[in-house]
Amino acid sequence: MKRNENAYKILFLSGEDFKGKSIQVIRKTPEAYRDAGWIVNYIVYRDISKKGNLFYETPQGIENIVLQRYILPGWRLDGIINYRLFSFIIARVRRFLCVFLLFCKGYFFLQKNDVDIVYGYEPAGFIAVRMLKILRKTKNAKIVSRFQGVLYIKEWIRRKERMRYFTNFGYFYALKAPSDLCIMTNDGSQGESVLKQLNSKQTNICFLTNGVDNISISEAELSTFKLKNPLYNTPKIKLISISRLDEHKRIDRGICIFEYLVKYLGCSNVHYIIVGEGAHRSSLEKMVGYKGLKEHVTFIGAIDHSKVKLHLYLSDFFLSMYNSTNVGNPLLEAIRMNKLIITLKNGDTGNWIQHNVNGLIYPIDDDKDLNQDDYSLISSDIYNLILHPLKREALIKGIKETEKNQLWTWEERFKAEVEKVESLL
Repeated sequence: MKRNENAYKILFLSGEDFKGKSIQVIRKTPEAYRDAGWIVNYIVYRDISKKGNLFYETPQGIENIVLQRYILPGWRLDGIINYRLFSFIIARVRRFLCVFLLFCKGYFFLQKNDVDIVYGYEPAGFIAVRMLKILRKTKNAKIVSRFQGVLYIKEWIRRKERMRYFTNFGYFYALKAPSDLCIMTNDGSQGESVLKQLNSKQTNICFLTNGVDNISISEAELSTFKLKNPLYNTPKIKLISISRLDEHKRIDRGICIFEYLVKYLGCSNVHYIIVGEGAHRSSLEKMVGYKGLKEHVTFIGAIDHSKVKLHLYLSDFFLSMYNSTNVGNPLLEAIRMNKLIITLKNGDTGNWIQHNVNGLIYPIDDDKDLNQDDYSLISSDIYNLILHPLKREALIKGIKETEKNQLWTWEERFKAEVEKVESLL
């Protein structure tokens, strides 16, 4: 491993900033290279608009990496004019602006510095890297593209929405353009299949599932947390969802399931905890009020990731009702915590959860959505588990096997990535 003056050098160009209250992989990626002895530079344009997922996050630094953080212009325009076409145009302009600004920062950096790897994080970052490569500004550096999944693109292709190819040209270009190594997250959105369908020029693909830290919670930490959150001192059965509160996470489905459980099955000894923040929070809170569930549902909001594990640890059932795929980090963390998992069979979710083996999973046509019979069935199955502890124990035994056989730690996950990148050099 090279260190000091002989250390490998890496430059990240990214439209994704570090987060403390949600997905940790963005921060953990440059940390992994730093910990492997690399010299790390990270240039990012931070989108703090209300339609993004950073407006509720506090900017974070990382020790021993060189961070250049800039605010993406135009964020004040978001929400000023509530007109769909205007919002559409502004979003696309800002997307291309992010690419151009990252290109400019990368250009000036590479004029003065040599690196071994130029790493394009997500479409904006990688398109900027491709522009630099085409103009031969990356010199002898190897090029790495990095994608956190292809959820939206998968759905556009499946539904044959041809217009999306024009309105989201950048996304498709980023996936089709070549790099020396493409690192694609296996988040259940079937990224490898999408690359093939697009006739991508990527030939060296590293398809990796995210890691999950082993959980360690002290009695003192648990006791302090319960004092601040008295809900967890009650004997109520707790159901929990953890996600950004945006459209495709479909927290509304969880609320409908919970409504059936409380109103139609008469299960009053339950509480639904919703952890997360986002543009749809207000409408979801109104939905809970309209359904008369306020005393049974608690919105926690965005909290530090270290506190999320405590909410999950003290809950009984984990609900994930996303569109397209449910293999997000919250599901993997629920597996690590050996929770009773309730989810939908879309994307590659069925590779993780099998019905009545290690959880409850239900087939769905996302185009048609769940209907009243589906909500009735899912809530009845949950109620049945509440009434029968032995059935719960059987599912927990199954999920423990899944944790043992399928989960990586973050250390294992990034060891695989860094070794793959180092092999380029």
